[in-house]
Amino acid sequence: MGWLRIERVTWAERALWTALVLVSIAPTALQPAPEAVARAYVEALNRGDVDAALELTDEDFVLNPELDPSLYRRPQARQVLEWRAALNERWRIVSWRYNSSQREVHAVVEMTNDAWMLIDSRPVVEVVLVVRTGHLIVEQARIESKELRRALRPFLEWASADRPAELDRVWRDRGPRWGADPARGLLALMREWRATQEVAEDTESGQG
Repeated sequence: MGWLRIERVTWAERALWTALVLVSIAPTALQPAPEAVARAYVEALNRGDVDAALELTDEDFVLNPELDPSLYRRPQARQVLEWRAALNERWRIVSWRYNSSQREVHAVVEMTNDAWMLIDSRPVVEVVLVVRTGHLIVEQARIESKELRRALRPFLEWASADRPAELDRVWRDRGPRWGADPARGLLALMREWRATQEVAEDTESGQG
């Protein structure tokens, strides 16, 4: 009977030890790979799924978007993501480099959306995505597109002169006003500008 009692205790101890080991390694072992988190985030952006993208971020997530030097915490970052979704923004991966020691992805992406199509621009931008404890903590536009700034200039000059009130509702000195409504307002204003450009081009060709 004594032998049986010892054997039972031994198996119980083994079970307890196994459970403790699993608990100790679970936070690391069960976390998704940082690169997989970064790829899932880009895929969610390309679907326009704001909620899915935010679910992949940490509570302390910080976003530094293209065209804006500001840093946005998670609640404000939602407005940036909603702006992208409203414009059907898509990121095409040009190159992808994963730094395992820093758990960072350095991605060069070609950004397209309904607004940039109206100014004939497909900006290429370097974006850094940093992942910790299974969640994205940083999205940073590391190198901005000078091409996009140049392509925007004629539109911004026209809107500033002819539609200043409308422009102020969708654009600031440092970049876009984020959110779905400003995105739709920007698109409407760009379409109006594009129409004036086409009329001017038709007039010039008729005179020629």
